[in-house]
Amino acid sequence: MKIVAHRGASGQYPENTLLAFQKALEQGCDAIEFDVQLHWPHQDQTSSTAQAGYAELLVIHDPSVQIENSHPIALSELSVEQLADYNNSANNPIPTLAQALSLIDSQCTINIEVKLPDNSLAHDSAFRNRLTTTLVSCLQQLSTRDHDPNNRLLESLIISSFDHQILLEVNQLAVDKGLGKLKMAALIEQSSVDIKSLVTKLASLNLVAINPSLSCLSKSLVAAIKAQQLEVWVYTVNQTLDVNHCQALNVDAIFTDYPQQSKALLS
Repeated sequence: MKIVAHRGASGQYPENTLLAFQKALEQGCDAIEFDVQLHWPHQDQTSSTAQAGYAELLVIHDPSVQIENSHPIALSELSVEQLADYNNSANNPIPTLAQALSLIDSQCTINIEVKLPDNSLAHDSAFRNRLTTTLVSCLQQLSTRDHDPNNRLLESLIISSFDHQILLEVNQLAVDKGLGKLKMAALIEQSSVDIKSLVTKLASLNLVAINPSLSCLSKSLVAAIKAQQLEVWVYTVNQTLDVNHCQALNVDAIFTDYPQQSKALLS
């Protein structure tokens, strides 16, 4: 059973930071998972040159940032200058996707979870297109690096999301841009999901895993996923009993905040 460092070694270090990723590597994890959100400030979205303007994928779970003593500011309302000020004053700045990928490189499998904001932007076609374009563009740039001629980084990637439609959109653009079909995983949080229907819906993807929550994990769910020739990666598993339970069910990987401790349980 593989150990996936959930947002890095986040049980001991600040989640989704370069420090947490480096520590996870040192602890011998098999994979690192982190979240990405699109930072595309509202003023850039509405400008006449929006498609040519700034947009960046940030490694962050929440769609907002807490600056000093203010209320959380949504990423869509956060200016580039405010983000720079925040990062300059933070002990652990918010990494960009490119920074995270450059640090981890191909030292282990990398699971990028694509997040969408919990507001109307999640359904806005321009926002979704910009997210998809920014992600694929970043992967394109990294895949053409002189020191990685065999695309080891791309081979180490898995793209996942609860928004299964965004996986289809990323896949289509990646194929159109010559990156091929990236490995992908579908996140689910309910045991009532019809796995066969889901896999049929995502048939155009290079789907390698279904990632259920620990709360909906069951023997029958594992069997249904494996019947589709897919792996089962379970989130988020931190307790000894739960690690043992996943192992007993022949789960392929667990996401954990404590990679070192979980790895020790399996040795």
